[in-house]
Amino acid sequence: MHIARPSIVDRGSTVALTANLTYHGRTHTVWFSVAPDWAKFLDIDNLDPFVVGALPLALRLGDPIYAAARVSARLLFALNTAVPALVAQTGGDYRPIKVRVAQAVDYAPPPPYSRAVATGFSGGIDSFAVLADHLGPAVLPAHRLTHLLFSNVGSFDPRSADACLQRSPALHECARQLHLPVVTVDSNLAELHGHESFLRDHAFRHIAASLVLQSLIGTHLYAAGTRYEDCFVRGPTALPAAWDPVLLPHLSTERLRVVSVGGQYSRVQKTELVAGFPLSHRYLHVCSSSPDGRNCSTCWPCIRTLLTLELLGHLETYREVFDLPAYVRVRSRAIVEMLRSDDPLWVEVRELARDRGHQFPAALRLAAALPGPVLKAARRALPGGLKRQIASLR
Repeated sequence: MHIARPSIVDRGSTVALTANLTYHGRTHTVWFSVAPDWAKFLDIDNLDPFVVGALPLALRLGDPIYAAARVSARLLFALNTAVPALVAQTGGDYRPIKVRVAQAVDYAPPPPYSRAVATGFSGGIDSFAVLADHLGPAVLPAHRLTHLLFSNVGSFDPRSADACLQRSPALHECARQLHLPVVTVDSNLAELHGHESFLRDHAFRHIAASLVLQSLIGTHLYAAGTRYEDCFVRGPTALPAAWDPVLLPHLSTERLRVVSVGGQYSRVQKTELVAGFPLSHRYLHVCSSSPDGRNCSTCWPCIRTLLTLELLGHLETYREVFDLPAYVRVRSRAIVEMLRSDDPLWVEVRELARDRGHQFPAALRLAAALPGPVLKAARRALPGGLKRQIASLR
């Protein structure tokens, strides 16, 4: 895999840092674009973001990378030592590769506290938990947030790409009330990797977007999606994200420090922390299905969050951002799923209910105990009126 020298393209409303990436006889133009106000921080002599952005594909193909311009010496060392070994530990389909560069540069580290401390902000539980922990006068300067980063690197299905744009005004309004600037980085990395691989390689994509602005950003606080005790999962279905606390620091450079934060909390603990952060009551967004940028309140991330908020006693607080009547209609099915599931996030909710002394209705506990085919047949056989009665059970 060959990555050519980058160039800057002025598109009028945005400015893009672009580079041609060639592998298996095909050439892709990969780009990262920012608003003109942030263009002065783009580094035309550095390929760090393109190398990190392309790394998951190179690891899957087993193709070595040659970068035809400058790359951070610290990053290069990690990519040729720790990173392939760590990613291979997950048991996925990644194969070790080597990265060669035209020039490895040991950049002079910036003065302490001289540049931005940023975090990716999507409006979800993980990102609001970072805000709750890293804002305010009690936070040490090295970890006090100064900027929010919104990276469009493939988290949205192309079929609902407009949802990304529709979320933007709400995110910017939340940031305005926090008195924090939002830096938006748009990219076509999804065309290189495909949307389906996002759960496997999202860290590489988001850090690549941050590396585009490492002349501005000195520290990237990356929201952990996994608690420490659930890290280091191996096997064919394991995700590299479970290794973030160890993996992410190896994507740092001399100028940009990458830190995984929030792994000390379970998702339930994060939800309770976020419920005490008032802006989340108006801007929390956890949905994976809505085409209009709103919380649909019936997809699994919405349902799991709502059931957690209900057990914590904060459900009504979020009436403005969730459709609570829609949630009530699917609540019984969600409880059955929670009682049956061995997914760590559902197990946490089950443990929360137990700790709070909450007893679910006997009908739902019986349904959860039924074998899958029997439960499916029973659902088909129940008359609509009885289904509605069960749905109303508390």
